[in-house]
Order: sequence, then C-alpha cells, then structure tokens
Amino acid sequence: MSRASGLRGAPFPERRGRGLTAAIVLVLCGALSAAAEVRFEVGGAVESADDALEVRVDVINKGDVAATAVDVRGELGDEVDLVPLPNGVPAGATRSVMFRFAHVPRPGVQVLGLRLDYTEAAAPGRTPVTTSQRAFLLLSLGATPAAALRITVGEPTIGTRGTVPVRLESADGAPHRARVRVLTPRGLNADTPVDLEVPAAGGATAEIPILRGAVPRPSRQGILVVAEVLGGNVAQATVATTVVNVGPDPALLPKLRWPLAAAVVALLLAAAILESRARRPAVAPAEAAITETDSRPSS
Repeated sequence: MSRASGLRGAPFPERRGRGLTAAIVLVLCGALSAAAEVRFEVGGAVESADDALEVRVDVINKGDVAATAVDVRGELGDEVDLVPLPNGVPAGATRSVMFRFAHVPRPGVQVLGLRLDYTEAAAPGRTPVTTSQRAFLLLSLGATPAAALRITVGEPTIGTRGTVPVRLESADGAPHRARVRVLTPRGLNADTPVDLEVPAAGGATAEIPILRGAVPRPSRQGILVVAEVLGGNVAQATVATTVVNVGPDPALLPKLRWPLAAAVVALLLAAAILESRARRPAVAPAEAAITETDSRPSS
C-alpha cells in the first residue's frame, strides 16, 4: 500500500505498545562505488502496536549530495508499505517516515527490510542518476530471545545470472526449520524465499539464484540475507549483509562498438571520395564539348 509522505519536522509522539522496545540496527548496503555521494543511514523505533504496528524510520543522508524524490519501502513479513519523500533528503539532513502495518506480528525479533529508491542530485550539465539502497531495522517486540541461527554468506560475482551462497548453522544447539530471503536493490532480483532444515550440529547450505536486471555494469550492489525460524511462539530472525559484484558486459559487440563505428565512418568517407573522383572525368568532357560548340562561328 502507498500513503502520503510521513515527513515530520519534529520526532513523532511516543505511542508505544505495552512491553515493546525497538532495537535500532543500522545497516547501509547501497550500490557501492567510489563515485557514490549519497550515503544513507537509518534508525527508528516502534511507535505503536495496538490494532496495527506503526514504526518510525529516520533516514539520514550522511553524504555530500542531496537525494531527491526519495521513496522509502518497508517490508515486514508479507506486508509492504511505501512512503514517498517528494522533497528528498538534503545532504546532512534527516527525514522521518511512519510505516503502518495492518497485522501486529508475534513477539520476538522481527526484521523490517528497507529499500530507499532515490535520484541523486546532479551537477549542472550532468544527467541525474536514479538508484536504490538497502537497509534494515531489527524490531524487538516484547521479547528479546537469543539468536537461534548463524548466517554465513559469500560475495558472488555475476554476469547476468549467478547465485548467492548461504550457510545456516544452529546457534543454540537445537535443530530448526528456517526460511531464507534475499532482499535486493531495485534492478537486481533474487529467487526467494527458500526453506532449509538446519541440524543441531553442522549446517545447511543453499545457492540462492540471483538475476541482474537494470543495475549498471560494472558495479557493487549491497544485499540483505534474512533468516527466520519457522514455528514457535517467539520470532527469531537474523540478518547478514554481503555484496554482489556485477561484472562488465561479457558480450564482444559492446567492446567493439566504438571501433566499429569509427570504421563505418571511415568507409563512408572513402566511398564519398571515390564517388567524387569517379564523376569528374565524365563531367569535364561534357563541359568542353559545350564550350567548343558555343565558340564555333555561324555560317
């Protein structure tokens, strides 16, 4: 669902539900590159958990370039909320949005996945760049159980398709059935969720398929890997971050685009020159004949 902007000039009023706390966890995983100048950090808190769950998210631009037309997308379980910030987030500024989810999840540790889609303000004469970053908040709703799972993720390199290697291990010495989700920035798609049986000792592994869409080549894209224990009365979620390295275009034609274009231009110029030279002998005799006829005296 989509709502009007939750921007406020002052913090939202405290309306906490009974027995609720919010563990604020900051993670930044954007499109990583040396040229990136918008750098988001996030914080927040649970504001209410009565008839619905309301969570305030504070978006801080720690970069030195403004982010314009920001859309903040929140994902909690199967629910999604989208709050636009049409005026963006200037460099060094903080803007807050309020997410509202219709269902209050079970007590325990829940993951609020965040995706910030924005346009980076461009210098005069340059084209604005539209991109996205991933982040999350860990929400502790009435209970703070110890972590049940440990996540180990690799840092894959892909062309168009690839996989994200994920390994889960039990952190409490008990077997678990877990669900793994991979949260990606816009333009990168993962085939999840995937369910795994995690033994009490040892681990379970999965290769999560991932597909490049519109993310640029080459680039480094930050992603989140979320593992949640299925069943039980208390939610137990764990998050890990990694980077997907998107390689350059493997096709031969893009590498030869400019050399081929230069060759085509050279061939066209050569053809024009040859055509011009071929026409000159035919034109010159005709002009000479006309001159001779005009100069002959009349009888």
